[in-house]
Amino acid sequence: MGWASKGNGALLALVDGKFDVFLTTDQRISRRNKIEFLVRMLPELQRVLGSVRPGQVHRVGT
Repeated sequence: MGWASKGNGALLALVDGKFDVFLTTDQRISRRNKIEFLVRMLPELQRVLGSVRPGQVHRVGT
């Protein structure tokens, strides 16, 4: 999507109103580790996704 070079503010402006949920990971995590991290976080992600409301920010795995 060409968003890798976007800063936080520009990125949030791009996604505003276009997604029900926007999920990001730390850029310092390698691609392989991101996938492993997301797999480990699936139970917590499912719990949060069941209750998240517009405008809320939830951090998982921190």
